Amino acid sequence: MLELPRVDATSHPKVHGSSAENRSSFLYLWVNGVSPLVLDAFVLHIWATPLISSLVNGVPVTGSASMTVSIVLTAGVVTFIVNCIIHPHLPTIHQKTGVCDSTLFRALWIFSSAAAVRRYTGGGGVMSFTVVTFIPMVYVRVPYFLPAVSALYAVFFFALTAGRSLLLFVRHEGIRPTIGIEVPHDVYSVGFHWFVFLFSSIHHPIFMSSHLYTSDPDNEPSERYFFLKWRNSTLPIAVFRTVIVLCCVFVREANSYGHIYKYHEAIEFLETLLLYVTIVTFTAWVHCQHIYPNTLRNILETTVVAASCGMIVENIEQTAFLCLLAPVAIYVDMYFIRTKNKRKLHNE
Repeated sequence: MLELPRVDATSHPKVHGSSAENRSSFLYLWVNGVSPLVLDAFVLHIWATPLISSLVNGVPVTGSASMTVSIVLTAGVVTFIVNCIIHPHLPTIHQKTGVCDSTLFRALWIFSSAAAVRRYTGGGGVMSFTVVTFIPMVYVRVPYFLPAVSALYAVFFFALTAGRSLLLFVRHEGIRPTIGIEVPHDVYSVGFHWFVFLFSSIHHPIFMSSHLYTSDPDNEPSERYFFLKWRNSTLPIAVFRTVIVLCCVFVREANSYGHIYKYHEAIEFLETLLLYVTIVTFTAWVHCQHIYPNTLRNILETTVVAASCGMIVENIEQTAFLCLLAPVAIYVDMYFIRTKNKRKLHNE
């Protein structure tokens, strides 16, 4: 069984002394306030960056500046509107649907992770498949502070990514690479891109709100921290995610221009390594976010399917088809979950 026990924020051990209390307060703020936002930004970066980059790279050379601005503004507006509409209804969605118990629903994250690992390594080898599928299973007992550790890895990953992307942006004076796209996207391809972007924008807030943070007890939520209010309020979290999407426009996931500065290979290796450890630790925590204990067999089956799809998908049409099929598969999975739970209650 894989299960993350509910940890109440008020049940953490208290540390006496003024300096110790300050350290404890800072640690509590990081674990309960900042870490969820960092992981939110990391998950958003994983799926939004390739979509926006592909849209920008597929713009025709003539009129590329105006079309690029339109793409960026459209992505920001879609993200903001979707989050403003969905966020107030998230408790109702989880209460009525119980979607967080679907292993297929959570496996969509594995699909995005596998695709990201493939982009960073240049192919879907055994190592890449193992990182997103089997290594997270090593975490049989998941401590409550594991997401805080994942967020720390993500911070270092963002630092290296931002530094490398900034150098590439300054050196080449633009957000569009000079190679990588042979022909502009046609209208069907653009439509598929926006369909996948809309689907991911809807899935993202539901997925992130399905996680049980130590700062979310039922009886006494910690309202005195700004970051907790930020994460649980509609307008601030919508603005936060919109800003992250806009920043994804400038991200370079792979260097297409050769080694432009010293120690580039070492920095690229560290960036990929941090991507790996962040995905592994966060995935281990995601596997344990079911209301009812789930079997390792169910989690492993959906993980293998999602990771395989993420490794072999080659174009946006295939991705759009999988996004179209995902709600049907999740609904079937939830139907069997409800049936199994009803049988257990009846037998009891």
